[in-house]
Amino acid sequence: QQQQQQQPQQQRRQQQELVLPQDKVRKAILAADEGYEPSDYALNSQDPQTLIQEVEGPSLQSYQGREPFATEKTVNVNGESSLSVPIQVDVPGSIVSYVVEKRSADFSDFMFGIASRNVINEVEVVKDLEPFDMSVKNSGGSAGGRKTAKRMTDSLLVSAGSAPCTLQFQFENKNPFNVELSYSIRVLPPPDKETVVLGRKLRAQACVSLLEEELRELVPKQSAAESDVRRLEQEVESLESSVEEMSKTLRAVKEQEWRSKLEMEQQMEQQQQQS
Repeated sequence: QQQQQQQPQQQRRQQQELVLPQDKVRKAILAADEGYEPSDYALNSQDPQTLIQEVEGPSLQSYQGREPFATEKTVNVNGESSLSVPIQVDVPGSIVSYVVEKRSADFSDFMFGIASRNVINEVEVVKDLEPFDMSVKNSGGSAGGRKTAKRMTDSLLVSAGSAPCTLQFQFENKNPFNVELSYSIRVLPPPDKETVVLGRKLRAQACVSLLEEELRELVPKQSAAESDVRRLEQEVESLESSVEEMSKTLRAVKEQEWRSKLEMEQQMEQQQQQS
């Protein structure tokens, strides 16, 4: 019963830790948009709309600042097994905050990491899978006996070029014992339309600057390629001229050989007639 009473308190504490100030959220989103780099998928696409849609982000017609999505749960990760918690992030500029608390004996072989899978199933490591205790902050809480509580609180921003995607919160228990785990995950999209509009402008400016830089780098390469083409064309013309001259010489040699052979045959006939 005491444990059941502690769980709602624990969940309320985790929810409070997930609340971020709006100005801090807005600054983080705009800072990411200012340094925006198009994804390889958008740059390599044959359809320019792919890049345009990535720069534009969510539609402004119906965007009113979506309600944050939140999930929380307390689970047991069985010994020598793993758990994956998928979190869908659809809106670029969303901030994902999470609190993970391990309430179990201090096993070092309990791993935690985060991976991201985009729309074309490319997987990117967001947080390396490593021992949970290496990156956790001790809260000092306890549940009696040998049990200790270790928690980590962090947040990450899913910028344009990465969203939409599915974040996989991965837990791997390499111990033969069960590990009690609780997590709270909150996805906070851009808070208002003004942030979306300003972020779109910053992404557009960053994208134009990047494309202009790439074009400037391509100009000397194109000039060098055109110079190589002209040189090769001249070499081909020279080879064609040489082949034509050699063909003429060969025809003249063959003609001279034929005449010499004909004259020799005529002389032999004349000698036979005289004899």
